[in-house]
Order: sequence, then structure tokens, then C-alpha cells
Amino acid sequence: MATMSDKTKVNETHILTLKEMDGRLQISSLPLEDCSFIENEVNAAVENPNKTLLDVQSLFITNFQCGSNAYGYLYPYAYDSSYIQGATMPRKFSYDEYKSMLDKAVNQKINACSTKDKEALMAEEAYSRKYEYASSCIRYIRQQMLHNGFQDAANDISVKMYSRESIGWNSFTYDITNDLKVCVYTNLGYGHASYFTLTISYKDIIIAPFSHIAKYYKANMTDIIRCTRDYVVDKDSWNPMFEFVQDFANRSLSNPEAFVEDYLMNEIDEMMKGLRDIISNTGAVINMFRTQNRRLPDYHNLRLIAPMSDGESQLFEVFENEMPVIFKSEKLVEAAKMLVRLGELGKMYSKINVYIDEIKNMIHNISPEIDVTIWKIQKDIEDLVKKEEFNERLKNDLQSQVDIFLAELDGILDRLPEGTDARERHEICQKYANEHPEYVSLTGQLRSIVDEISKLQNQIWSRNSLVHRLSDCTDSFDLCMQKSA
Repeated sequence: MATMSDKTKVNETHILTLKEMDGRLQISSLPLEDCSFIENEVNAAVENPNKTLLDVQSLFITNFQCGSNAYGYLYPYAYDSSYIQGATMPRKFSYDEYKSMLDKAVNQKINACSTKDKEALMAEEAYSRKYEYASSCIRYIRQQMLHNGFQDAANDISVKMYSRESIGWNSFTYDITNDLKVCVYTNLGYGHASYFTLTISYKDIIIAPFSHIAKYYKANMTDIIRCTRDYVVDKDSWNPMFEFVQDFANRSLSNPEAFVEDYLMNEIDEMMKGLRDIISNTGAVINMFRTQNRRLPDYHNLRLIAPMSDGESQLFEVFENEMPVIFKSEKLVEAAKMLVRLGELGKMYSKINVYIDEIKNMIHNISPEIDVTIWKIQKDIEDLVKKEEFNERLKNDLQSQVDIFLAELDGILDRLPEGTDARERHEICQKYANEHPEYVSLTGQLRSIVDEISKLQNQIWSRNSLVHRLSDCTDSFDLCMQKSA
């Protein structure tokens, strides 16, 4: 059963709010009403063997005044849990209903051939029902307190934003100023489909983190530029989200239009600087990403970005000539995916149009390098395939020779008396090997050839994967250039 944690947690012990104070925004906590008394009483009743579900029910009804029939929040489940429903008002049982429920459940277990006697089954069922009922009471209490906290925050005119949540798809919009808006998009309680996204917009211009392309090894810019931040689906993400909004809004309040222009242009300038470094100082940038701390807060707080993996790092060691081309190409693909968005911003900020032309020129210049790299890799693949085919023929020839010995050995084993144990059969196989050194030599050669074929197949597969990555880049370039034309 969920119990009150000593550690404070957003939307469990308090609500985060962003308040306007003396012309600036400040993060503050709105404590939720403390209902530990009734929770402790309920928990104590659960552990008391002399108390039943009806005693828990009496404690709940006597000490707590219910509001709505149901609340659609997640407590005590994680934001990325699946198949979550809200808390409903606990049902009120009469004595007869309670007894009937227990009797029915126990009889079903008896009919299922339980080895326990009826009295033991009754005690187990009574505790189980009491525990479940108490859990539903505490969940309902917590969610009602959270609902009341949301109401208090919504009714406070100084509160510009608060950590509102709800199960399923939601969009919560907060007007920080007349032109500056914050929207939190969530889909909580839907497992892998859950998301937790922040969008800040100024006069409907989304403030997107274009610089992510240069800051992180992998950055899915198609989704990243649709919002300002895409957070890990967890309650702890409220803290970095509110800190980001507070910092952004406070820096923009004096002259929001100038700040937004500077912020957007700085993001795009950083992106372009990063792209230029990637093209001209590829090795240094790759080394930077290889040594980048994977425990950076952003990798914990944000989705759609990822550090260089160990597997990717090994590819740079094995394919030291090919991987830098792939790295540059894939980064330019992410830049190409932003061309349409950059074109929209270029209507307001003409400098961006120069950057668009620069990105297109980078793509044009790298295309021949991609073609040459693909040709070289495919040539390696052709040579490896020839080696594999040669070794396959050699393997088949060795296997044919080994099969002659195996047939003879199988004949010996088949003639053994019925019931011969495995140890004796193994000794006979060992004796046969000692008497036929050619058989031992051939099987050793066969194992070596099989290992060599496996190694060649892995080399072919890994090189084919490089070709696919580069081919995907070429296809993405063509598609993005068409869309931005």
C-alpha cells in the first residue's frame, strides 16, 4: 500500500508554481494539505488483525469528506506506467454485502481444490480485501488533495504556471505575458506512448532548440524543433522544466521581442557554428562526443537526444575512414530536416536565408564524398564475399570428409548394447579420435573454417550497415531538398 514518503516530490507532497512577484517570475512550492493522520489510522487498521475492511471504511467515512466521484491523476504510479485509471470514491459496503463478498471468494477457492481449510482462506481473503480497500482510500485521499491544490493554484492570480497533470492526452496553456505563452503537452499513463513536452512561443513563433544538433551526438531534430523541450516522462522533470521557463521568461520580460529574436538567432548561430566545426574539424568534434559525459543532466532530463554509445564508439575505431563521413552526413541530414522550418523563420529574419543556402551548399559538397565512400565499402564487401564463398566451398569439402568418419563412428555407437550410459559412449568416441588422427585434424580444420566464415559474415554485415546509413542520408537529402524548394 502507498504510504507517505519522507522525500518531498512534485504533485505528491507539493505543487510547483511559477509566480509573478515584483515584475519577475519566481518558482515556489504550494504544499498539499497534510492528511497523514487519516492515512496513518488507515495503515494501522490494515496491520491490526482484529480490524476488518468495515473498520477501515468507518475510519475513512468518519475522518474524510469526499468531493468528486473520481479524479484522473496518476498517484501513486509513475508517469510512464500503462493502463492507469484515476482514483474513484471507495464503495460503501453494508455488513451483509461484505460477508457475501468474502463467502463467495472463499467458496470459489475451495471449489478450485485449495489445500487450505475454510478458516485460513477466510482470514487471507479478509486481509486481502482490507488491504485493497485501504489502498483505494489512500489513493483517493491523495488525489483529492492534489485536485484541491490545483484549484488553489488556478485561483491565485499571481500564479502564471503550475505543475498540473492528468491521465491521457492533455495540453495545458499558460499565458506568461500577452505574447509569451507556455504549453505543456502530456500523455501520461500510456507506457511507451507517454510524453512530456514543453513549448514556449512568442507571438505564435515556437522557440525551438536548434543548437541541440551541435550539443549532442544524436539529436532527433524532426521532433525537437516542434517544441522547446521534450522531457523524460517522470515527476522529477517538473523541476528542470520550471527552472527553464523561469530563466527564459525573466530574461525576456524587459524586452521580449528583442530577446526572442536574440535567443532564436543565438540558437541558429550555435547550430551553424557546430555544423561548420563538424565539416572542417570532424576528428576533433568526434573526439569531443566520445569523451562527453554521458551523465550530463540533459541526457537524464530530455528525450530525443543521446550520447555516443559504446557500440558506435567501436565503429569509429574499426572504420576510421568511413565513420567520419557517416557522422558528417547524418548531422547534415538533421540540419536538412530543419530547412522548411528555417524557411518560415527566414521570412521574419532575413539572415536565416543565408544559413539555409549554407546548409544546402554543405549537402551539395558532401554528396560526392558519400558516393566515393559507398563505392569503397562495396568494393570491400565484394572482396569479403569472394573470401566467404571460397571458404564455404572449403567447408563443404571438409564436411564431406568428416562425414565419412562420423558415419563410421555412428555405426560403432549404434552397435552398443541397449542401456550404455553417456560416459561409456564418450569414452568410445575419445578412443575413436585417438585411433584416427586424420579425423581429429579434419574436424579442427572444419571448426576453424566455420569460425572464419562467421567472422567474414560479420564483416560483410557491418559494412552493409554502413552502406545503408549512407544511402539513407542520400535519400533524406533528396526528400528534404524537395520539401524546402
